[in-house]
Amino acid sequence: VHEESRRAAGPFRVVDCATIPPGLLESELFGARRGAFTGLDEDRPGILELASGGTVLVDEIAGAPLEVQAKLLRVISSRAVRAVGAAEETAIDVRFLFSTSRDLEREVREGAFREDLLHRIRVVVLDVPPLRDRPEDIEELAQMLLAEGKTPAPPLSADALRALRELEWPGNVRELENVLARARLESPEAIGREAIESARLDPRTATLFPHNILAGAGLEELKDRLERDY
Repeated sequence: VHEESRRAAGPFRVVDCATIPPGLLESELFGARRGAFTGLDEDRPGILELASGGTVLVDEIAGAPLEVQAKLLRVISSRAVRAVGAAEETAIDVRFLFSTSRDLEREVREGAFREDLLHRIRVVVLDVPPLRDRPEDIEELAQMLLAEGKTPAPPLSADALRALRELEWPGNVRELENVLARARLESPEAIGREAIESARLDPRTATLFPHNILAGAGLEELKDRLERDY
């Protein structure tokens, strides 16, 4: 969205509301002036100011505390930010993108999200369906994820692709990425159905050394398997 926009030459910044402690999120977004906190001996601009002229992705907006939501609503309306400890506002020119994995309407009903902010940010909505509802994407996603490694991507057999399409994927693309990473360790030359099924086992119950590991295995093959599993 950013790269295809008229702001492509400007900065692109991301702030993850789910991973930044609530006490720090405000200063991370809006900045802080010298002396606002103990040990802060110089002005520190926030992400919104640093992204002026470009785009800001506010990731997992539902994780922002209500007081930060109120200040963010004012920023969106006024196009100006007031850093923590500042007396005046600073004008900004940013394009906002918001993402969330939660149902914001339910969050509003439960009092965890401001209704006025929801109406303000819900201009154009892109709904990304769960992976189980778009199995036709799995092959392309799998090939892309395997190609991200430093070594050549091992080929996926037709049976392996069928196995991937048959799964429910409650963890969506991140779960697919982890399964492929484990399968790649198990079968670095080529990934078949057996490697996918083994990698899909619950890691809390899967055993590193199956009881039939010695069946038909030579010494070198056994050593290779044990070393990789270890």
